[in-house]
Amino acid sequence: MTVQKKYIALAAAAIIIADLLFLKYKFAYADLVLAGAILLASLPLIYELIQSALKLHFGVDLIAIVAIVFSLFVGQYLAGAVILLMLSGGETLEQYALKRARKELTNLISNAPSVAHKKADGSTEDIDVDQVKVGDLLLVKPNEVVPVDCLVKEGQSMVDQSAITGESEPVEASPGKHIFSGSINKEHPLTVEAVNTSGASKYQRIVALVREAEQNKAPIVRLADRYTLFFTIVTFGLALASWLVAKDPQRLLAVLVVATPCPLILATPIAIISGISRVSNAGVIAKNGGALEKLGEVKAFIFDKTGTLTIGTPRVAEVRTYGIGREQALQIAASLDQYSTHIFADALTDYVRKNKITPLAISGFKEETGKGVNAELAGKKYYLGKLAYLREKGVSIKTETEQQHAKNQEQGLTEIFLADTLNLLAGITFADEIRPET
Repeated sequence: MTVQKKYIALAAAAIIIADLLFLKYKFAYADLVLAGAILLASLPLIYELIQSALKLHFGVDLIAIVAIVFSLFVGQYLAGAVILLMLSGGETLEQYALKRARKELTNLISNAPSVAHKKADGSTEDIDVDQVKVGDLLLVKPNEVVPVDCLVKEGQSMVDQSAITGESEPVEASPGKHIFSGSINKEHPLTVEAVNTSGASKYQRIVALVREAEQNKAPIVRLADRYTLFFTIVTFGLALASWLVAKDPQRLLAVLVVATPCPLILATPIAIISGISRVSNAGVIAKNGGALEKLGEVKAFIFDKTGTLTIGTPRVAEVRTYGIGREQALQIAASLDQYSTHIFADALTDYVRKNKITPLAISGFKEETGKGVNAELAGKKYYLGKLAYLREKGVSIKTETEQQHAKNQEQGLTEIFLADTLNLLAGITFADEIRPET
């Protein structure tokens, strides 16, 4: 049990016992219980206050501690015990907020890659991720976490880098592409070359930040502490004036008790706990409560669009055809895409199903990751994919189509194109709906 929790238990128990004793014996024993609790708790608090004063750090706790101690001298033990309970409760909530933040952070460490498959002399050997050196060739299997920052040498796949970059859609991993440690290989095996050691890689640097956060408690600036100097001077001035005018120490204590900012002491830790819980549920990692407080100073935010400001589920927004019927174009496109696992293939399949268009049987299906697909339909070859992919296959593309495609890209729209071996047949535009809460 922490010191603050002991204070809470002590103060709460003292108040309950004192109430029971008061019912039977009036003040005789009730005051003794409360006075004992205040005395035991005050000594450590006074010591902490002196330590802070030596560092020239003062908070509104000063008013609360003075009120607690002064309540002993004037015999108002219940008031002192209540203030002690509130003060200790605020500190305990602060500790709980930090613990809650660290719990979310340490989940990151448990997911850190620990093993790498090193390729050497025609075989694969499992080694500790810390033993990976720059230049090592590694095998990343489907559904595995990429162990270090690397460069793809062989293979094509889609990788999920959302935990690192925030990008909700998988990105293409093909020879020459860099991928971050902590990414998840979604589809096919990849042979990669390590470009960073484990300690210098993206994911491990995030883990290092987590460990640093665990070791260094960032101070939480409570709302009341921001006005400490002014508030303390005014409070003590009014308390002293009331004593001098009334010649009654009870008046001085009354001012101190009223001025003790218990609601303000509790305000920040309660807000921090709520904030950390809220962002954790949304998949955001908060380093500590102090980091959340800094958000109040932020003037502008930069968001990733897809999956953040948008739903992350693309839908068919427009179909343009070139010398072919719209329904026929959609039927051919859906036929080619029916075996693909790409997110846009799912969107197209759903669209044609809703429009009661039935895909046809195809043969020779081939998917080129990150580019497109091709297959034969009724003895004729068709291609479906990016404009660059069709250009690569020798398809003739007009300047007007290139210009329209560029405009759509500027608007954040995604397009795939359908073609036979010679001509462009259709362009299908996908859009992602804005989230209602955006």
